[in-house]
Amino acid sequence: MSKKMKQLAQLAKNRWLLTIVSALAIYTLVGFLLIPSLVKHYVPRIAAEQLKRQASVAEARFNPFLFTFEVKDFSFKEADGKPIFSLQRLFVDFELESLVRWAWTFADLRLEGPSLNLVIDQQGKLNLAKIADTLPKSDEPPPPLFNEPPPRLLLEHMALVNGAVKFTDYSKATTATEAVSPINLEFDAISTLPESHGNHVVSAKLVSGGVLEWRGKLSLNPIFSEGEMRLEGFKLATPWDFIRDQVNLAKPAGEIGLTARYRFNYQQGKTDLTINGIAANLAGLRLVASDAADPILILDKIELTDTSFDLASRTIKVPTFAIQNGHVNVSVDERGEMNWQKLAKTGTATGTQQPAQQLPAK
Repeated sequence: MSKKMKQLAQLAKNRWLLTIVSALAIYTLVGFLLIPSLVKHYVPRIAAEQLKRQASVAEARFNPFLFTFEVKDFSFKEADGKPIFSLQRLFVDFELESLVRWAWTFADLRLEGPSLNLVIDQQGKLNLAKIADTLPKSDEPPPPLFNEPPPRLLLEHMALVNGAVKFTDYSKATTATEAVSPINLEFDAISTLPESHGNHVVSAKLVSGGVLEWRGKLSLNPIFSEGEMRLEGFKLATPWDFIRDQVNLAKPAGEIGLTARYRFNYQQGKTDLTINGIAANLAGLRLVASDAADPILILDKIELTDTSFDLASRTIKVPTFAIQNGHVNVSVDERGEMNWQKLAKTGTATGTQQPAQQLPAK
């Protein structure tokens, strides 16, 4: 036997080396094979036993050397198969420097294609509230907010790509539905560590029209945020879908736009909020009563510019307020009722009007 072969044989008999190699092999198998298998097995089981609902994971991966975790095609449904939440891909990159910082540290958190389905049933109960009702109850009261510092967390980057939220309300006489898609969020340096700020971007597009954007800074310890907001092309028909049973109005026309800069700070029970540079406009407003042909209100444009608000001094400044090309239609019927008085429905939840009660004669 050659010298090299003898050295290899001696190494193979070394207990410490065998222990290290065996531990490394077990660690590798547990990371690459066992953890993904446990995720795929226990996620549906926990959903069925604890939440009384369906869940599935098509694919799960864990890299024990890079500490990355990935899930593909996650689905969470009601017991009857109606969708609640789905996710095309979840990617988490955990950092070992958490041990040095004494804070949970993540280099990246990425959610691709999340879809949330919010439903209010005919009894007025939100589906997420029903899920909360199925969770195990604790006899201990919840701890008061803000009494304890938040857990130490540092998320260096987070992205939500092509998200979607659908909201359906069956508690109305006429079912109301609204959707927001795509929703794209991107955050840098989300942290609960003291005096840590990050620049963030949020954008969302309403299916029925409109764009919402936010850019700014956010800190969770202390609670602080400042930035800019922009709402463009938001259609009045969107909120009308949810109040149509309470008003005698046909679908209104008009779009709202808004831009503003703000600064929010909460420390030691004191809240400070200032909003500056508010510019708002309402264009193409047209209101028509549901039982009439002619509009009761037409406004080409309402505009506010350079408006500001200060919570501490409780002051609002409106330097410029302009109305262009307006028309108001006011009429009184044979009973002496003004047409504007009939815009709010009264009576039953279905919107049928009840006759007014008459006072007894004296």
